[in-house]
Amino acid sequence: MACRDVYSRVEKAIGNVFARYGVFVGTYPWIVLVVSVLSCCLLGIGMINLTSESDVEKVYTPIDSQASKDRSTIRSLFGDHSGSNFYSYSLTEDNLYGSVIFQSKDSANLLTLAYIQEMNTIRDQIWSNVLGNGMNYSQLCAVRSSTCVVDGDIVFTNDFKQLLQNNNITYPMIGSTSVESVFGDVVVQNGILQSAKVLKLVFNLRQDSQQFVDNSKLWETDFLSKMEQIRSSTLDVAYAHSSSLDEELSANISGDIVFVSLTFTLMIVYATFVAIKCDCLIDRQHLGRAGVLATCLGILAAFGIGSACGVEFVSIVGVMPFLILGIGIDDMFILMSGLAEAPLDRSIPERVGETMRISGVSITITSLTDILAFGIGASSNFLGVRNFCIYTGTAVLFCYINFVTFFIACIAINERRVVSNRHSWLCCKIIPMKTEMINESPLRRCCCGGTDPSQVEDQRSVLESIPGKVIAQFVSRKPFKLFILLGFAAYLGIAIWGATNFRQDFDRTNLVTDDSYYFQYITIDQQYFPQRVPVSFVFFRKLLIILNPKQQVRSTS
Repeated sequence: MACRDVYSRVEKAIGNVFARYGVFVGTYPWIVLVVSVLSCCLLGIGMINLTSESDVEKVYTPIDSQASKDRSTIRSLFGDHSGSNFYSYSLTEDNLYGSVIFQSKDSANLLTLAYIQEMNTIRDQIWSNVLGNGMNYSQLCAVRSSTCVVDGDIVFTNDFKQLLQNNNITYPMIGSTSVESVFGDVVVQNGILQSAKVLKLVFNLRQDSQQFVDNSKLWETDFLSKMEQIRSSTLDVAYAHSSSLDEELSANISGDIVFVSLTFTLMIVYATFVAIKCDCLIDRQHLGRAGVLATCLGILAAFGIGSACGVEFVSIVGVMPFLILGIGIDDMFILMSGLAEAPLDRSIPERVGETMRISGVSITITSLTDILAFGIGASSNFLGVRNFCIYTGTAVLFCYINFVTFFIACIAINERRVVSNRHSWLCCKIIPMKTEMINESPLRRCCCGGTDPSQVEDQRSVLESIPGKVIAQFVSRKPFKLFILLGFAAYLGIAIWGATNFRQDFDRTNLVTDDSYYFQYITIDQQYFPQRVPVSFVFFRKLLIILNPKQQVRSTS
């Protein structure tokens, strides 16, 4: 009994705080509404500083990891020699390149002079393509032994053609050159390459100075434009460059904008439809739209303050509006339910205060738990997870603030309209439904008439009343209770079984759309050219100082 008394006292004390706040907002709704909207809009101005980060390695690898520290150390010791003695495995950064994969349209063997000539024609077009600054690939290529390094270029040499005519192409090595990364879907007999249905060229680029890095990236962009124009009657050509994945992830954001707009439109329609009532006085559909608007303002404020603080936008943050919209709509219906339960014989400020007493604690607890969860996530060592949690947690906070300011003010303004007997759309005085409108047509009564609410159910729409009237009746019966318990047990069992089959994977095809040029390229590349990662070892020699009473001896190890 003592614990129950303590709980009741705490609940009453907290409820009284919310009630007093609700009375304040109900007394000055327009001031609270204007301040809330202006605050969110001013915070939203911070979006002019919005920056994005699309580097997959930076976004999805731990910050300040040992690998990144070791890379910095090695970078300071070994320079970049891509302009004089290029070897891809000696680079400390991701290589800059443009890559092309050839397949015949009828899946035929590419090791014929006709196909080699066709591929060589496309290669020459890429090689000779000139940038706007007058530079072509030969001026930007990675160099070894004074020659541009193009992986797969061996196919176009006279020596290779001679080996082809003699049917003497050894595999996987031709002399001292490995061709495993050049040919795919191969047939080999006794160490001799008989056929290859896939062939890959990699145009390596210089990156030994910032100027060459900038020009090489310009070449990559122009490379895409060139490849989009190339057509072949006999070959299928897939292509990509070193930044293709990053660019495609950024491009997906524009596609998300369309879905975000569609989602918010559907939510506005849904909230309107749920709250609509065929009575021009007690119709609450505008409150449904106000709830969606409160969520939008919260998202705007979160993006603005996050951008102003220098938090970079990463692709996963594009999911945030969908999540916040669901949270906001839940808060909206909780507050509207509290309003419906507020006594009708009270003044408007008192009814708003009672709404906050009933529902304020609920939305506060749910918002605090969400903010706490995302706050913990913001401590992640992964930039993508950290920035997502920062933006989402901030959005939850501002969404909550908007609902206890903007939306509560909208409730108070709507209640003033009802008390003054005004139309929900036109705000003009309406004709009482039970007197003058009693003999009018149903359409005129729906569009022009109104009824003063006399009980709780009068304020709820049909869809708002269904859960309490219908679902509660089913849930209270034993057969349905048993069915719910069995259903939950089945759901829990399937969830546990699914968790046991959880596996970790990083498939780049899942990060881009199916119609992307990069999707076509990476699908073929992963199928026929398995990735091989060289492992480098760097040994350091440390200077040790050994002291004894007689002398100081220096030794190295």
